[in-house]
Amino acid sequence: MDSTTQTSAPSSQRPLNGTGVLRIPGWKHKKETFRIGTWNARGMRRDGKVENIAIEMARLNIDVLGISDTKIPGTGKIHTVKNCIVYYSGSDCSKERYGVAIAVSQRIEPAITNVIPISNRAMMLQINTKPRKLNVIQVYAPTADKDTAVVNDFYADVNKLYQLTKKEEINVVMGDLNARVGSGEVPGTVGKFGLGARNERGDLLVQFCQEKELVIANTLFQLPPRRLYTWTSPAHMKDNIVRNQIDYVMLNKRFRNSIKCAKTYPGADIGSDHHPVIVDLSCQLKYILKSKSQSKGIDVQKLREPNDKELPCDFPFCDFL
Repeated sequence: MDSTTQTSAPSSQRPLNGTGVLRIPGWKHKKETFRIGTWNARGMRRDGKVENIAIEMARLNIDVLGISDTKIPGTGKIHTVKNCIVYYSGSDCSKERYGVAIAVSQRIEPAITNVIPISNRAMMLQINTKPRKLNVIQVYAPTADKDTAVVNDFYADVNKLYQLTKKEEINVVMGDLNARVGSGEVPGTVGKFGLGARNERGDLLVQFCQEKELVIANTLFQLPPRRLYTWTSPAHMKDNIVRNQIDYVMLNKRFRNSIKCAKTYPGADIGSDHHPVIVDLSCQLKYILKSKSQSKGIDVQKLREPNDKELPCDFPFCDFL
């Protein structure tokens, strides 16, 4: 063999032929970082769609992924072959038009303390993390063609879930809000780096965030537009750019410093015109053993009733499956 023949790459950044190559490093999952995201899937009933979501979660190292527009009726749990568990919440209608879900990696499941499916537009997952418990509320807001009554019902459902949390816990509300908060800063609520102009639904969302003392994570970081917009309109063309920021991840502003990064990933693909918004939080899992007393649960059916007024603050594991 010729002694000059090269049998291995000179470095991890150079190929065998010696020419330079630019490699995009993978995202390194740090132990102290918890990665959450939200994504409008545009339906999950098509064959292979759930598995595709699990593949993208593994590729992007997402611990918890909230999913909007699942179109899956009823409530339940799906185990995928990619070690992903999907909890979903829909209506009793066999032809579900909306639906929400929260998918978690297998390592997260032992830390889950509650799953609360309140409607086909809102659900909550509670996870034991350090230094505080993490409450993840996934939502799917009505589109612009829906009347005010439907929007009010949606926010009423979100309020019911939020009342089950505590101020000292890490409370996350995320999903497709079908609203534009715009690029104008609202101190303590909307950062300087939102996208576009605020609309009427955006005003309503900002008001909700102010009442709950929430900050919108994906408006806090100065990024190029491709890392800010979350939805591409069907009318989008090269000479007619129609891209909006309508999916958000929000959390109580006392934990704002826990947000290490918040951006969209336009390269991810599950056959949707939305892109996932992913946020890195500084917190760790805290595994617990569920006792027999925790199987008692809360009355989810009562929580789903529109006239429910009194909500408990402390409750055990809600096993709705």
